[in-house]
Amino acid sequence: MNSGKEDTIYGWIEWIPNVVLLGVLWLLTSLPLFTIGASTTALYSCFFQFRQDHRRKLIPLFFEQFKFHFKQATIIWLICFPVTVVLGVELLYCIENSEELIFVLSGTAVGVLFTFLSLVLVTVFAYLAKFENTITKTILKSLQISLKDFFRSVLNLVLLISITFLIVSLFPQFLLIYGGIICFVLSINFEQMFKKNIPGGRGSKRF
Repeated sequence: MNSGKEDTIYGWIEWIPNVVLLGVLWLLTSLPLFTIGASTTALYSCFFQFRQDHRRKLIPLFFEQFKFHFKQATIIWLICFPVTVVLGVELLYCIENSEELIFVLSGTAVGVLFTFLSLVLVTVFAYLAKFENTITKTILKSLQISLKDFFRSVLNLVLLISITFLIVSLFPQFLLIYGGIICFVLSINFEQMFKKNIPGGRGSKRF
């Protein structure tokens, strides 16, 4: 019993320097902003692969995955993120004018689209890190998985918002490794989502 607990504690402690290292790499490679998709995908790739092989050297692995996924991840980010922001602004406008029926109806439609795209944005880069597909199918599959395992998808959104709020408001010193913390926590959930929903999925040849 004690040995099992000690192994678990040691396992979590072992992850701390990796989360710190990858968090810093994520921040540095995300600074141009348009590269956030590629850096996030590389980060998830490192977490997924390191769980399978603890001998992997994370710095070369991160840049290898950043380069490998750069084109697809950047295109997806530049499509999904601006559209999500526009829908979010439109949704707020409709809420502020909700006394009129037209804004209630349009707000409902915008709200549904905003929810779908938010789920895609949270899931798509983890999916891209794990599976090979076209850009269109990667986006659609991410939405499909999110809706199919809606509870875990909502949990991911709650974790993302909660951790972000805690770090920004209470622990700003952790902003340097923000990406590492977020992706490490969410990657645990994504592993279960992918195993559950894509048992025979078309996985990347690298796995």
